[in-house]
Amino acid sequence: MVEVKNGSRSNLLTNTREKNNMSYTKSKSTKRFNFEISRNDTSHQAGSNAVTISTNPSSDRYSTGTSTMRMTVKEARALNLFLTNELAPSTDDSIVVS
Repeated sequence: MVEVKNGSRSNLLTNTREKNNMSYTKSKSTKRFNFEISRNDTSHQAGSNAVTISTNPSSDRYSTGTSTMRMTVKEARALNLFLTNELAPSTDDSIVVS
């Protein structure tokens, strides 16, 4: 387990690799969200390669219960591509975000 300090908040990174069954789990926690990826290279069982995003039960800005979204690694890659394309810096300076 590795703890990374970023400014005033702390992000917790966990990385586990087991050589016997080639499983891999990595997680990251922020103030509002928990992110986790689980991979098993040798398993073809449904759900063995998944990405999970869950909310923390409460924060200073939001008062909600815990929600979890689970997707396949393929779906997570599609989400990553979409976010990368849409959140890339714009070359058009006339766009104003309010």
